[in-house]
Formats: sequence, structure tokens, C-alpha cells
Amino acid sequence: MKKVIAILVIFLCAGAALSAQMQMSAGVVGSYTSAFGGGYEGSLLAISYEYPYSGGGFHAFFDVNYAELSVGLFSGSLDIQLNTSSSSNSLRKIDLEGLIFGLLGKYPIDLEFMTFFPTVGIEYLLITKGTYGNTTYTDADKFSHLWIKFGVGADFSVTERIYVRGTVLYGIRLESELESDNRGSADPLLGHGLQIKIAVGFNL
Repeated sequence: MKKVIAILVIFLCAGAALSAQMQMSAGVVGSYTSAFGGGYEGSLLAISYEYPYSGGGFHAFFDVNYAELSVGLFSGSLDIQLNTSSSSNSLRKIDLEGLIFGLLGKYPIDLEFMTFFPTVGIEYLLITKGTYGNTTYTDADKFSHLWIKFGVGADFSVTERIYVRGTVLYGIRLESELESDNRGSADPLLGHGLQIKIAVGFNL
């Protein structure tokens, strides 16, 4: 976690240093994430445990043309599933709350009626609270994980200073500490998913 925060701080400082030559903006983002897979599978038996989850968040973002840095809140639920060759059963549904730290690099292309951009970056989901019924996990940070994401987005001007931004991202999710601890010698499963973000930005 400390390494992730250090990376984000470095990019923020670099963005501030270059801001005199770049168009800056800031705003608010609403996001929804649907994550599939993850977990692990036995190497001998046809059994797997998957950790799909979904949830939304609200973020603040700062943009310096070629980079977008965001920080926000997340709320969602994790559904731990046991899969066999003949069935799939939900073992435990856990409510999650946390913080999101994101950094996207992007290449804006002016198309007159909109600004289109391909984008790639990272997002770290720091889970601060996990509950199952009346049980609150004391080690909720073990659900935390890092995403590597890429996708496309577009800005649409509303006024000279206000714009609306839409972004669609596909990501690969690295396993959490909880998954790593539980799987032992089993094989990890690919965690991946989609994220949709809608933002309102203000040119500074």
C-alpha cells in the first residue's frame, strides 16, 4: 500500500510541476465496477473458489491533459462462490467499504465535437471495512487489491469551462492477500472486470 501511495504522490507532484504548460481541470466522478473471477482452483479436483464483486464509488479527480489522478470512496459486495463440475453455490456475501486511488495516462485526440482518448493506468482499492451479517472483519484490508486497466473515454463540452467525461475500462485484477493466503498451493484464477465512469469536469 505504501508503494502505491508513493507512486501516486510522485505523479501528482510531476503533474503540478508541468501544469504551467498544460490545460488543467478538476471534477467529480461516479463509477460502477463489475469484477469477475479471481480466487483459485484445485490442481487435482474440479473445484474452484471465485471472488466476483460489484460496487460503485464517488471520486474527485485532477487532470493535466495526459494524466488523470483520482481519489474516492467505494461501496460494494463480494460474493465468494464454490464451483464444482455440476454446480455453483454462493458461500458468503460480504459487504465492503473502502477507498479508491487511481492514476490513468491518456492521449487526447481533438475531434471538434468531442475529445477522444485511449487510456491505461492503475487503480488500488483499499478495503477499510468488511461485514458479513453481524460480523465485522478485523483484517478487512486483506480484501484490498490492485487493478491494471485500459480503455477509452471522451470529453463533451457543455460550456467553455464545463465538460462531461465518459470512460469505459477493462481491467486485470491482481489477487488480494486473502486470496493468496487461502489458496495455498492451488492455482490462481484470473480476476478481471469492467468499469464505467461518468464525470463532470471544470477547466481551471
